[in-house]
Amino acid sequence: GAADFMAKPFAIEELEARLGALVRRSQGRTRAQLQYASLAYDGESHAFTLGGRLLPLTPREHAALSALLVRAGMPVGKAHLFGKVFPHDSDAGPDAIEQVLHRVRRKLAGSDVRIVTVRGLGYMLETVAAADTAGAKLEPGDEPGH
Repeated sequence: GAADFMAKPFAIEELEARLGALVRRSQGRTRAQLQYASLAYDGESHAFTLGGRLLPLTPREHAALSALLVRAGMPVGKAHLFGKVFPHDSDAGPDAIEQVLHRVRRKLAGSDVRIVTVRGLGYMLETVAAADTAGAKLEPGDEPGH
């Protein structure tokens, strides 16, 4: 009754992808669709769109944005992102993820989605409207309705 087989050693990313496919098949869905504000990911075409337009990404940028989108609104650790973006045998240094995120941030500029640094926790995908609301502070006497 086995549905799949993997020989050792295998990459965790491969295991995650196969488990995701099994879950989708068991639920009768063959197409994964993720959406966060105007950012959307189509699992069938493996493409990101931003505001309905195709978002051109390198494979590393794609991996980083995928990891952030899956946990949108929650911090993702730098080490976790590094593991998703760079192969285990990569010569990249631990700060290389910052370069990848810098490029993704530029591609998201001007949209309603952005990547923020959460000091001590990692990085997070958030909506610009949510960030503006969280950053707004009411002074005494400025309660809504006054």
